[in-house]
Amino acid sequence: TEIYTLSLHDALPIWRITTSGKITTKRVSSTGDVSDLAVGAGGRIWFTLTVTAHAIGERKPSGKIKLITPGMDGLNSGAAPVEMAKGTHGTVWFLDHGTTNAVGKITASGAIVEYPTPGNDPPDELTVAPDGRAWFTVSEMPGGVGVAPRNAPAGTPATVFPTGSGTMPAGITAGDGKLWFSDQGMPSAIGRVTPNGTIKEFGMANGLQMNADPDALTAVPGANIWFDDQYANNPAVGRITPAGKIKEFPLAHEAWDITVGSDGNVWLPTGDNGGTHPGVARVTRKTGKITFFSAGLKHGAVVGDGTNIVSGPDKNLWFLDLGKPYAIVRARVR
Repeated sequence: TEIYTLSLHDALPIWRITTSGKITTKRVSSTGDVSDLAVGAGGRIWFTLTVTAHAIGERKPSGKIKLITPGMDGLNSGAAPVEMAKGTHGTVWFLDHGTTNAVGKITASGAIVEYPTPGNDPPDELTVAPDGRAWFTVSEMPGGVGVAPRNAPAGTPATVFPTGSGTMPAGITAGDGKLWFSDQGMPSAIGRVTPNGTIKEFGMANGLQMNADPDALTAVPGANIWFDDQYANNPAVGRITPAGKIKEFPLAHEAWDITVGSDGNVWLPTGDNGGTHPGVARVTRKTGKITFFSAGLKHGAVVGDGTNIVSGPDKNLWFLDLGKPYAIVRARVR
């Protein structure tokens, strides 16, 4: 019945908001910025600290906070954790952009194991497949899609499957028994990778618009993969079938994240650069009809990169208002 979020621009608090809207905060004693979080075993909240200080934080159910600094508890010396994703069996995964690029795992007991990623470029985005394996993208040209080893000792290298010259994999999600990623390279595409690393990309010949800029993706269980296309001159939301057929639906405003709501439809927080026209768009999956909602947002609300969106335990949608003052938005799904 609670949702945890964080301050994107303030190094001090982690927020907890109940589904009724009551907010409490817990201050973090650090000069870093709280950057990302995930729920682990026993209701513990794990989070990353970035910018001026680097660490992994643990918030226990009692509210007590522990900071794990580089070199502690299995965290690499020189580590710079940047992203987190909930895994299976109480594990939490993260990416490390420190002196040794790596993908890391926090076990249910709280131990940390890191697996270095090959090459000089850091891992970019992270997801966890239903079988518990952590997958990630490497966006620097030439890019790749990688997977962490299963239950291997610390220091075991992760595997990266190259996506080819000129590619820039970005977002990644699991669906249809495979992994799907957005490629912002030249030309742009939506990519599919099998568990054994076989990669195929789908672009303009499959229905992706010219100059597309695909980013976040989400999977509808037993159905298609949806993605946001942030091409500024023609923003859109797209659908790709398991066979690779793409159809895009124009949006009035640029989308900044994507999720599936409790109603089974696709939802995206949208807003133009500069903060104008903030709101949330609903895509009715069966028809592709798009409905835009903004009623209830405060004057000066800003929806942009970093807004994020999740479907909460109350079956409503939650996202961040990046305007001033900052706020958490609940969108009731009807």
